[in-house]
Amino acid sequence: MTPVRQARSWNGRCLATAVVVVLVLAALAFWLTRRSEDSADDAPAVSTGSGADAPALTEERAGYLAGGLTSGDEAAVRDVLALPDDQALDPAAVGSLAGLDMAIDTATFAPASEDTASVSATVGDGTTTWTVYLALVDGDWVIVSTEPQS
Repeated sequence: MTPVRQARSWNGRCLATAVVVVLVLAALAFWLTRRSEDSADDAPAVSTGSGADAPALTEERAGYLAGGLTSGDEAAVRDVLALPDDQALDPAAVGSLAGLDMAIDTATFAPASEDTASVSATVGDGTTTWTVYLALVDGDWVIVSTEPQS
């Protein structure tokens, strides 16, 4: 691969990663705004407490989260993100996530409370590492936001 092609490939991965971050952060902001407006009866079942009570993130669920986010299918992406059903997703953003190589490392799972946690994930060739923030919604871990690790 020529240096120009390598640079374009790297820039494409960076752009796709940036789109992931923007999409997830926008969804989180909208979701948090909507949750505060909804009544307790309409909100998903989310509990609070100590991290010791949080269920583990299984390898199966981690694979499901990574696979759903990078599937290119809007329904699958929606299923792994903490956002309301009526939140619009940009088809271009969903498409840009399609086919990304993402792996969530369950060994790094760190509960912050019984319904929130973080975990590390690698994207691309494994040299890009992200912190993925999770929320336990209706008994399943879903992605709330992401940020690059320094």
